[in-house]
Amino acid sequence: MKKFMFAALAGLAFPLMAADGPNLIKNPGFEEDGEWRVWGSITGMSDAEKQTKMVYDTTTFASGKRSLKVIDDQEKFSPYVIQFVPLETPAASYRLTFKAKAEEGAEFRAGAMFNKGTPAKHEYLGSADKPFRGNGEWKEYTVDIKNLKEGTNLLAVLLAPCKWGEGYTGTVWFDDVSLVAVE
Repeated sequence: MKKFMFAALAGLAFPLMAADGPNLIKNPGFEEDGEWRVWGSITGMSDAEKQTKMVYDTTTFASGKRSLKVIDDQEKFSPYVIQFVPLETPAASYRLTFKAKAEEGAEFRAGAMFNKGTPAKHEYLGSADKPFRGNGEWKEYTVDIKNLKEGTNLLAVLLAPCKWGEGYTGTVWFDDVSLVAVE
């Protein structure tokens, strides 16, 4: 009986520890075009080249009918994709979850940049991102985004196909992205 009561109480307490609130990401399953844009070290890359780095893929997806395939196939650039998320009242922290598929052992990263301003004109204040390694299958990943810098009113959620910097390349499929406030 004690084991049953403990399990029941643990089951009631678990939702209180989980992230609560709406998903702040628009188009989280990439079922529509838009909301996401190519970003990163892309100076000198043509608009046509930029569009080849972000592909809505209808052949590989974790759920729905599409995923977002992010490609960095040039060693001199470091493209990734972002979505700007305005914060009316910033929370103490956020939880970013997503599904990704990358080759076994391939390193990629995800997280958020802290900004002050608007998507059109903002000041970079810092970031929180985390490296991951692919296993060849769809897998769910999590990044806890904490310690937002004073003045942050805009997050730029980033999904990157490889390590940061020139000299690295990679391809990753992303799906089912969620960003929720954690209090």
